[in-house]
Amino acid sequence: MELKLTGALDATTVPALWTAHSNQSAGKDGCVIDLGGVAQIDSAGLAFVTALSRTLGGARLINVPAKARVLARAYDVEALLGDS
Repeated sequence: MELKLTGALDATTVPALWTAHSNQSAGKDGCVIDLGGVAQIDSAGLAFVTALSRTLGGARLINVPAKARVLARAYDVEALLGDS
């Protein structure tokens, strides 16, 4: 399964996204989360993506925006984003 996220992942959008994705996606192993369409991300968005990955059984993140990598480095959680 591939989950494509688009638009803004920030403090204003994350609560609704979390409700939608945590309920419908729980327990799906082998998932890929594509962040290629993410135009904006803040620390709430980074927390959402990493938590969603765990909820999906360690989903692989692809097309991670540079801004997410900068935030991950600042919070010392780069390993959570994987290699892509």
